[in-house]
Amino acid sequence: MNEPRAPRAIEMLALPLIAAATGALIFGAAGRTWDAARLAAMAAAASAVLLGWPLVFWALDHGRTSTRDALILGVLLGVLPLVAAVVSGLLGWFIKSGELAYVRGAVGYGAPIPYYGTIPWRTFWWWELLATAVGIGTVWLHFKFVVKSRP
Repeated sequence: MNEPRAPRAIEMLALPLIAAATGALIFGAAGRTWDAARLAAMAAAASAVLLGWPLVFWALDHGRTSTRDALILGVLLGVLPLVAAVVSGLLGWFIKSGELAYVRGAVGYGAPIPYYGTIPWRTFWWWELLATAVGIGTVWLHFKFVVKSRP
């Protein structure tokens, strides 16, 4: 555990840039397409702003910048956005249909991702694994090269 301190603006601004690059690299390599890389870069940057900034701010404010802390925060940053998307999709299905039986039946087809549609569960879990790698890589790179390089 390091000394608690207030984060600098550059430390916070670097996070979505690192997330976008890491997301594009990992999803682009896995999907072997520019579209996968571009979509992952946008999603990773948005996740870094919406979820990563509060997590990293808290970590720096509490002196939690060890490798273990980076791993935990990275897993959270990687896992939570897709889980939130599925929960949102499930709520949307329920609000639209008004029937829990419809939602239960539809879940058998796959994971509801708003805007994207329903994807097979196997694809969802593959994306979740890749997103977790993006989250871990993002926070580790951020802590290693941006946070630790502070004079």
